[in-house]
Amino acid sequence: MKRLILATQATILGLFLSACPTESLTGPETLSSDAGLSGLTVNGVAATQNGGSFGAIIAYETSEITISFVPATGATAVLGDEPGTSFGVTRLSTGANTFIIVVTAQDGISTASYTLVVTKDPENLPATIALVAPAADETNVGPQPTLTWIRSVGARYWKVFFAEGPYAPSLAPAPSAAPASGFLQSPSWTPPSTLNPSMGYGWKVVPYDANREALLSSANRVFQTGFLPEAPTGLVVTPVADKPHLLIEWTGSTGSKEYKIFRNDNPTPIFISPGAETFSWIDGAPNAGVNTYTVRGWNDFGDSPESDQTSGTPIDGGPAIIIIK
Repeated sequence: MKRLILATQATILGLFLSACPTESLTGPETLSSDAGLSGLTVNGVAATQNGGSFGAIIAYETSEITISFVPATGATAVLGDEPGTSFGVTRLSTGANTFIIVVTAQDGISTASYTLVVTKDPENLPATIALVAPAADETNVGPQPTLTWIRSVGARYWKVFFAEGPYAPSLAPAPSAAPASGFLQSPSWTPPSTLNPSMGYGWKVVPYDANREALLSSANRVFQTGFLPEAPTGLVVTPVADKPHLLIEWTGSTGSKEYKIFRNDNPTPIFISPGAETFSWIDGAPNAGVNTYTVRGWNDFGDSPESDQTSGTPIDGGPAIIIIK
């Protein structure tokens, strides 16, 4: 009898389990880091990818354009300060009109910037091609400048010839013998990767007609990218009275847009200044005992050499906090 009861209970339990649906447990959904962009159009016409940027060309009579695109799934986008995926734009200037689109991925961390150059034709096209930017012998144009020019009569396509070399008034690099771009369908081009600091770049543009026959080339131009910032100087570390804090002060350096403070040889900065005009900061959480500091300047090309190393010891005190000055 006992054996029968046990068998009956097991059968009932089996029926109960088979009647109850099972549900698998999964972890939290992984948010996408894709900050891509597709389907970029200007007035419904696909923009062309011109190296590291996008380009479009509009007639002189055009008074308004609509810029539209599709960000990656779950991503958000802004053009300037305006969120969205479709934007109406008026008050367009003759020549290059530059727009920056920033896409933030679904994870809220990964971002990507996209440059769109919309070139509005002049009222009357010039007989020969005219380069616009960078200007002849312009300096400090940055690590990834956009080259622009004005469309000339008969031009439908363009190729950019572009080469790097040492920069000096008597030693200017000549454009490359082979084109750096394919056939472009709008009059702008951005190098697809960042350029080197402290170098010169020679360039010219050759226009082509509708049959892709070469027309009269532009003149050669040279520009200089810019320089890494110089090292900050005058670093001083001073204990703050009646608090376990240290005041770090330094003298700004040429070419710096921001400053990074490093403590005790840690490769990660403990503070990054909000701009080029910040020359002091209070470390509200130094280690007990001696703390050593260095400062580096930063700009679009990267970090400067380090400043001289300076040390300081905080006084004993209560709980520490971080203070930005």
